[in-house]
Amino acid sequence: SAIEQLRHQHAIWEPVEHPVEFDDLIFLDVESNVEGKPFMNQKGIQYRVVPNFPFPVPGFAEQLSGMRRNEDKEFKLRFPLDFPRGELVGKEAWFKVRVTEIKQERLPELDDEFATEINPDFKTLDSLREQVSTSLRLKAEERARIDFEERIIEAVVDLTKVEFPPILTEIEIDRLLSERLRYLQREGRSLEEYLSSINKSEEELREELRPLATKMVTRSLVLRKIAEEEKIEVSDTEIEADIEGMVRSA
Repeated sequence: SAIEQLRHQHAIWEPVEHPVEFDDLIFLDVESNVEGKPFMNQKGIQYRVVPNFPFPVPGFAEQLSGMRRNEDKEFKLRFPLDFPRGELVGKEAWFKVRVTEIKQERLPELDDEFATEINPDFKTLDSLREQVSTSLRLKAEERARIDFEERIIEAVVDLTKVEFPPILTEIEIDRLLSERLRYLQREGRSLEEYLSSINKSEEELREELRPLATKMVTRSLVLRKIAEEEKIEVSDTEIEADIEGMVRSA
């Protein structure tokens, strides 16, 4: 619930002496390699021990469970066949870890003091609950309005035939590829590694993106036409934001 999310946001992480448990926050030093090549070598990493968490490799969190502070452990894990980094699929990673600190989350009590901590204007817990309820209702209404408008736009786009130079589709494909490349770079991956992981060439990926790119160009042109006919001032930035939102939901 929203109230529980607020409790977690205002929680205190306290050092504990018990062995590592799931949902603890730990600090650890890590040495590792994959087939002799350095993989993950850092000191003082903060790591939330969440079961079935896939980072850095599935099973890592489970290996940490039960360890004590200042304990060392070595173990091996194999990357699964569906691991997103294709160059690591099926390979075995060796890890040596040392837990240097263990912390446990302490949630604040649900009382009037908690409400005041969230906002001094809230004198009671009930006033906080009422505000949260109102906020959630308004957000739900806004989402419903946006969804309704989106369905109308989609219907108009689907029913509208727009002719435009093929180069516009190619430009949009280039933009989509650039977006994907930026995402991959944030993950420390190259386009070549990504293409290898999905077993496609760059040209095949471009063809895969073509229907989406065509639809997005059509959408952009339709929105501009509607804006012109209705004399609505729509900036290029707003149209770009609308397109990017479509990419994220595609």
